Amino acid sequence: MLGGFTIVMLCIWGSVLAWNTYETKTEHKYKTEQDAKATALQLLAISQAMPDQPERIGGIISKINEAKLAFFRENNFYAPTVHIQIFRHGVLIYESSEKAPFKLGPPTTADVSRPITTQGLWAGWESSDATSGINVRVVHEVVGRYMVTIASMTYYLLPLIFSAPLMLIPLFFSIFMGLRPLQNIVTQLGKRSASDLSPLPPSPYRELSPLVTSVNGLMKRLLDRLEREKEFLADAAHEMKTPLAVIQINAATLLKGGDKQTLEEAAHGLNQGVARATHTVHQMLALARFDSARVEAPGPDTDLVELVRGRLAAAVNVAMARGIELEFSSPERCMLPLHRESMISLIDNLIDNAVKYSPADSRVTASIATHEKHASLTITDQGPGIPKHLRTKVFERFYRMPDQEQEGSGLGLAIAEKAAAMNRANIRLEAGPHGSGLAVTVDFHVPADQEVA
Repeated sequence: MLGGFTIVMLCIWGSVLAWNTYETKTEHKYKTEQDAKATALQLLAISQAMPDQPERIGGIISKINEAKLAFFRENNFYAPTVHIQIFRHGVLIYESSEKAPFKLGPPTTADVSRPITTQGLWAGWESSDATSGINVRVVHEVVGRYMVTIASMTYYLLPLIFSAPLMLIPLFFSIFMGLRPLQNIVTQLGKRSASDLSPLPPSPYRELSPLVTSVNGLMKRLLDRLEREKEFLADAAHEMKTPLAVIQINAATLLKGGDKQTLEEAAHGLNQGVARATHTVHQMLALARFDSARVEAPGPDTDLVELVRGRLAAAVNVAMARGIELEFSSPERCMLPLHRESMISLIDNLIDNAVKYSPADSRVTASIATHEKHASLTITDQGPGIPKHLRTKVFERFYRMPDQEQEGSGLGLAIAEKAAAMNRANIRLEAGPHGSGLAVTVDFHVPADQEVA
């Protein structure tokens, strides 16, 4: 702020200096030229009255100049330099004592009254009378409100030099005092421990209230996130207890030995426990990966039809083992900007849930619908469905519906929701055809400048 204020002061000072320079070189030079004209006409009249008495002319002009100098000194005015030349028939009969600022050409003999071409901050006038042969030249220093010369720059600098401390020092203390409440907030935050996310006290200052509100909002979001992480760890530990217990019991049975049937059952139970633990770990890793992922831009164009067809083919063996028929209806292609890895996870979880919760010898249908600015993927099963009041709850991590007989980690829909968000899509749960089963629809938001291909 101090630097910016200083720059503003310098800009204003420079603008005033530029304006005064322009005014001195234009308006004041014109006024000085008129003064030189009046002086030249006055001296021409005096010289015409006594053309044969050059000594007397010089004496009168000297007395006039002395009177002007005395007047300027008494009133503490700047005395400008004036150079005067008087010719008679081309012969110089009088010249002021001041040295000429530049060399003038030969005098004019005809009747003239015209300005003299000058250089720099000077203005001149020439008046002649052909009858008497008198020619008067007056060259006058231009005096504006300020003299714009290197020597006079001090005049411009003094106000800036004296006013800058008087303005900047109070400004510094004003900023220092004004930032003290903010410094107090910084001090409060610096003294807190890493686990202290309690809100800051309300600020009595109107300017700081939005900052305090924003910081408190951030702390609340962090606190909520930490609580969710704690719940996730607790749920994950609880979820892993069952498969680990199964593994431990069956491993102990295998170590003790026994008859063939007991050992086979223990080996089968051990494999099931390992498979369930592995599945749960993979699901948790996928959810953690999608939680931390940041999608700044859409992925490359991917054919959703080909992707779904490939994932259905991968699930054929599991479906056939339970006599479940897989159907797929779609257009020839559906090109969308997708992140392939997250879409594979989304489709696999939806198909896996549909196959798992469908009864034997039933049907699971996948379909893709496209419009100019819309695309959707729907997977429908003939299972028990999800009650309407639980269709939001099932997206929570590790949540499983009551009286659920199928094994699972309760992470499938949570992962699918995160993966859908990464692909700028959202998931809807509805009842299947004729009110039975479950229809899961993924709606894709196509960018405004793109159509579904």
